[in-house]
Amino acid sequence: MTIEERLNGSEDNRPKKTYTKKDIGSEVTLNIDGVVLTDVVVEVALPGRDSIIGPTFVCAHIFARLTMMEAMMAASAHANKERDDWSDEMA
Repeated sequence: MTIEERLNGSEDNRPKKTYTKKDIGSEVTLNIDGVVLTDVVVEVALPGRDSIIGPTFVCAHIFARLTMMEAMMAASAHANKERDDWSDEMA
């Protein structure tokens, strides 16, 4: 089960909450693996994209995933090259 599923309540088939501009500033309670977290709904601008609205904790998770994709792909390409170079040396 993903963190989004736990955060959004799909674990027990509750409908997922879609936050809107009206919710910004609202206090919400998240329950993540039995840990209760009080959070605030915020709007976060995404680089080169639109924005996302939701609890700070959830937005931080989504923001990190979206902004780290380029670095992840570069690291993967580097790892593949290193692995290929290593394989060539072993041949």
